This record gives sequence, structure tokens and C-alpha cells, in this order.
Amino acid sequence: MSFDDGRKQDEGLAEMFNRYDIKGTFHLIGSRYREMSDEQLKAVADIYRGHEVSCHTIDHPHMEHMPLSLCTKEIVEDRAILEKMCGYVVRGMSYPFGTYDSEVICAMKAGGMLYSRTVNSTGWFYIPKDFMQWDPTAHFCSDLDEKWQRFTTITWINLPVFYIWGHSYELDSHENEWQSFEEFCKKIAHAETVWFATNIEIYDYITALRGLQFSWDRRLVYNPSATDVWVEVDKEAVRIGGGETVDLGVSSSR
Repeated sequence: MSFDDGRKQDEGLAEMFNRYDIKGTFHLIGSRYREMSDEQLKAVADIYRGHEVSCHTIDHPHMEHMPLSLCTKEIVEDRAILEKMCGYVVRGMSYPFGTYDSEVICAMKAGGMLYSRTVNSTGWFYIPKDFMQWDPTAHFCSDLDEKWQRFTTITWINLPVFYIWGHSYELDSHENEWQSFEEFCKKIAHAETVWFATNIEIYDYITALRGLQFSWDRRLVYNPSATDVWVEVDKEAVRIGGGETVDLGVSSSR
């Protein structure tokens, strides 16, 4: 779940997610909070507690039309405000208007961003090869039930990600939109085999998984990260703890 702009409707949406133990990532525009007192910032942070706060630039410009220096400024100033507000390192963002180019990606990297979400809904459940161009599955106003049905037929070994995006104020744009989306959230909350994660949790997990180091015969695997991951061995899930070396009991000769 990934929602942009930080409008007042985020409060109701975060409460909905909390009811069903669903994690959300909220991409916030820093200028909305620039003049707030510490007490006001704390109140905003409380809305998003348990979820991820992520960047959406300080002023929400079309960054592809800006020089690299100003793009970087948009990101780091937004990040500074959000980190002060939330008390943790902000490491990701979504593109304002969904537009970007190679210069914007350079600015993101210079600003310490590890991922950024686009608005290019694919209808599928792919993990991005490049987290700087992370395409979602669908906007929340699309046919989520049909996509959920397809999603639940895919084996965990393929690591499918059902990624929903939107703006919370859009929930006010159609009659019964809040009710419809809550019914969907209530339905998926019962899926015991689904991990409800924030953007940065998915990024950290996939990065740790891609960073596993194997012995030449594939028998031993070392996880140099601090994140526990799972691999498939003989159709079973095997946990590789952060910092651990595990004997998988298999080799390339089998």
C-alpha cells in the first residue's frame, strides 16, 4: 500500500490499515510541515506510527524540468523535515506526478534514496530489477478483487508483490469508495500466507536476498545482512538468519 501527498484523509486510511494489520507507505510533501511546531509534528507522526513515512519532495514539482542541483535540494529538504518529524532515517520516495528522467534518478541517489515508486500500473506482481523505477501493480480504484484472485494462485517461491497505490483524497471522490476499499482490506487481512510490508521492508528483504553468498558447491550460504531471509530447498522454506551461515545439505553434484 503506497499513498501520496499526505492529505488529511491519510488519518482515516492509516486507521483503516491499523484495524486490519496492513502496513502502508505514505509519501509526504515536506512543505506542508515546514512551519509546524514540534507538538504539531508529533501529532502528524502519530498518524503514521507503525507505517513508513517516505519522501515526495519538498514542493511537488515536475523534477524532470529542473537542474540536478534543485532536484537534489527538493529531496534532501523533504527528507530533513520528515526525519525530524518521525525520528528515523527516511530512505525512499515516490515521483511527483509520476514523472522522472535519468537526472532525477541521479538526484535521488545523491539525496540518499534507495527506491522510488512510479505510477505505471502493470497489473502484475513483479519485483523490480531497479528499485529506482518501482512500478506498482494497480491503483486502488481498479479491479482489486480480480487481481487479488490471481495473486493468491502464485507460489511464494516466485516472490510475488501485490503493490497498490493512490491518493487518500481519492477515496472521497466516489460514493462508497471508502466502504469498498475497506471491504477489500478486510478480505485480504485474513490471508495467513501474505506478508504485509512497507516499501522499505520489501526493499531491505530483496536486497538481503540478492546479497546471499554461496559456497562453490551451493551447500553453504552466508547472509551478510541483518535481515532474515528464506530460500527454497527441496520445496521447503529454509530460514537464513542475518549474519548466519547455513548448511543447506545440497550441492551442485545432485
